[in-house]
Amino acid sequence: MRKLSSILLFLFFVFVLMTDCSSRKDETKEKALFNYILYCGPGGTIDSCNAACGETYGTNATNANLQALTSCTSACTTNCNVLGLYLQLSNLNR
Repeated sequence: MRKLSSILLFLFFVFVLMTDCSSRKDETKEKALFNYILYCGPGGTIDSCNAACGETYGTNATNANLQALTSCTSACTTNCNVLGLYLQLSNLNR
């Protein structure tokens, strides 16, 4: 009797754990596309992104704007990389 009650108790906990879990929707594809569109600006290329950085912080680096300009162009290099976007999206189908 004790063995039967321990088996039933174990099955009850397994049932509770299995019914409480919910599947998570994978939003990696949407986030990758959203980041690409958001950071690459209207042109959608690294050149247009760098041009936008130049308009915002000035095309010549000075002591006052060097950090902001470097940060902006670095974000362009990272986020507007078409090959990186392709690899990120192609890894989703595996």
